[in-house]
Amino acid sequence: MSNCNNTTNLLNIEDKNITISEDAIETKKVNGVDTKIIHAKLTYNPPSSCPCCGIVNDNHDVIKYGFKQCNIILPQISSMNALLCLKKQRFYCKHCDATFLAKTRLVDYNRSISKNTFLSVLLELKEKQSVYDISRRYNISHTTIHKWVHSIKDGFIINYHRLPEHLAFDEFKSVKEVKGKMSFIYANSKTGKVIDILTHRHINYLKSYFYQYPREVRAKVKTVCIDMYKGYIELIRQCFPNAIIITDRFHVVQLINRSFNNVRIQCMKLNKDNFRLSKRYCKLLLKNYEELDQIHCMVFIIK
Repeated sequence: MSNCNNTTNLLNIEDKNITISEDAIETKKVNGVDTKIIHAKLTYNPPSSCPCCGIVNDNHDVIKYGFKQCNIILPQISSMNALLCLKKQRFYCKHCDATFLAKTRLVDYNRSISKNTFLSVLLELKEKQSVYDISRRYNISHTTIHKWVHSIKDGFIINYHRLPEHLAFDEFKSVKEVKGKMSFIYANSKTGKVIDILTHRHINYLKSYFYQYPREVRAKVKTVCIDMYKGYIELIRQCFPNAIIITDRFHVVQLINRSFNNVRIQCMKLNKDNFRLSKRYCKLLLKNYEELDQIHCMVFIIK
């Protein structure tokens, strides 16, 4: 395998029309940052027709017309910024006097950021980190990343004619741009697949959202698993008339533990003789009876 094939394989460039010459990689400072510069060329035979006027290229109406260099941002290489200086083949149409560039799957037409970089940024957005950190790491403007996020959001279409029979509601702290302190999320409680995420959990807003589903669709929901938030109970009773409300076991156990601790603290305050003993063995009182140690239990009872 030649060095060209090794380099294209390393950079994950699958376009066979892109060739990298020998000793075409160098390190230079770009905007004060050390950057790997890869020089390459994109060329192929003239297309069968002109994309501007549509004339069929039978009599060599479309010919090669030199090259134009384009700088394409690639994912980092060994923690260094990478830039592909790609010389794209230009074509000239004799019929309409238009010029156009060769196309490649590596990057969208008239774009300077490769698709591999775009996909890498999307994978980074799954983690809990700042957009500004991602933009610095990939040498991309943070406004560009925000545009990508909004473009994905616009392409996300909810099917308002179908709902799973078993739902789960919850809230979480998302980002500063949301209207409320907590964002709302609901999913299929059996598969765990997220259906949608909303900007806040205000009850009127949630009602108007779920009313977009037809009543016959909402009536097919059998169960909804929630925490002990009172607003969700009112929401379910109005929007899902046939659904059974299920409180998840985590919050049930949490409520029992908190109530038990409150009673223990009250008893400690009333009987100060056993204050230190109740405080020292508080975890023992919350332990599962099957896991209790007889020695510690006898010590606690004797004292």
